[in-house]
Amino acid sequence: MGMRSWWLPALVSSGLAVLSGCGGAFDPTYSLTCPGPLAAKASGAANLVYTSADPISVDWRVTPSTTGTFVQPTTVGPATNEDEPVTVGSQFNAAAEGTATISAVVDGDTVASCTVQVLPEGVEPVTLTLVVVGMGSVSGSAGNLACPGTCSASLVPETAVTLTPTPATNWDLTSVTGGCTDAGNGTYTVAPAVDTTCVFTFEDASAPSFVTIPAGPFSRGCDGANCSGDAPLTTVTFSQAYDIDLNEVTVSQYKACVDGGPCTEPLPRSAGTPCNWGEAGKDNFPVNCVTWAQADAYCSWRGGALPTEAQWERAARGDVDTRNFPWGNDNPTCDMAAVILVPFMRCAAESTAVGQHPTGVSPDGLHDMVGNVSEWVADWYDGAYYMEATSLVDPTGPATSPIGARGVRGGNYNLIQDLTTVHERSGHLDPNAQDPTVGFRCVKN
Repeated sequence: MGMRSWWLPALVSSGLAVLSGCGGAFDPTYSLTCPGPLAAKASGAANLVYTSADPISVDWRVTPSTTGTFVQPTTVGPATNEDEPVTVGSQFNAAAEGTATISAVVDGDTVASCTVQVLPEGVEPVTLTLVVVGMGSVSGSAGNLACPGTCSASLVPETAVTLTPTPATNWDLTSVTGGCTDAGNGTYTVAPAVDTTCVFTFEDASAPSFVTIPAGPFSRGCDGANCSGDAPLTTVTFSQAYDIDLNEVTVSQYKACVDGGPCTEPLPRSAGTPCNWGEAGKDNFPVNCVTWAQADAYCSWRGGALPTEAQWERAARGDVDTRNFPWGNDNPTCDMAAVILVPFMRCAAESTAVGQHPTGVSPDGLHDMVGNVSEWVADWYDGAYYMEATSLVDPTGPATSPIGARGVRGGNYNLIQDLTTVHERSGHLDPNAQDPTVGFRCVKN
């Protein structure tokens, strides 16, 4: 990105160039960086970064003078743009053990200072390298340890350094490996006797979590009475594993695609339409009031897709038995799912935050596979499909829908419990519908 300049362009009139920005148009600034620890008889560079509308002459000074010497003096041209500083360096030749204070003097004034540790001759400094993975930073008490990405500093051997990792907003520090020791209070220490590397890994706390569903067979359909259009019970096989979202896609996750991807905004809340988009405190609620195409676009943006009906049902039921609900055959309670219980009891007036029913998870640990909001699936809807389907390996559903609808699975907060089983498949909607009872989750094959 180009930097915004403060000066006016040169104007040429009658052969005379009229320049602005000269003669002290801005106050000079200076900062000085010293080399890391040096063994006596070794050399390193001190760098002065400055802005000045006029040329400067730098006189380098060392205190005490016994610790080393500099190449003297240095004269450099002006840094004519205060947004584009100039760096001038000079070689410091370490002489004797001690702490050297290096000063840059301009026009008789000390404009910047720093220190360098001179080690005994033959004692080499050690290098501490930090590797920062993800959105975070690590600052330290020695050298140039202010590090996103990869950075390093030279340290006096056996000298402890305190490191402080700082996650970016909505990111967590998930692991620290290498030569760093947890010192508590959010800090880490290192006292290297040899070159040491520490790796700090940060992960996006708002990113969706996946559960891997292994390849293999499962029982699709209904094993008992009140099967509506779900029967007959059939064995369906997946030829490869797939990942599916642990939770329904949330408002904050979908917003990332609106802000930086191809997604369009869902329907906002209105009287009688409890949509979650744009509502304060709803970031961790399922994004609802989205069309099938909006849900599909979000999953594609993440490199995935909406689950097929078969993928959804396998994830909800597991592969061990023919249970009616993710947790088994017991009727639900409000601790298990946000549905309407029989006899009539409404667990929630509208959708709830995701993951709030831990006793109702599926055998694979998935949350809200029934209740809360129903979920778009990839398939076109045909009520007779389960009874007529011939493909029992990686089925993708019917080619079309006789009523032009897409399937929705899992039931929601506004349905009685009998319509929220893992095999219930009467749910369907016009693909363009934006319904407050419908959200989605994604798979990655």
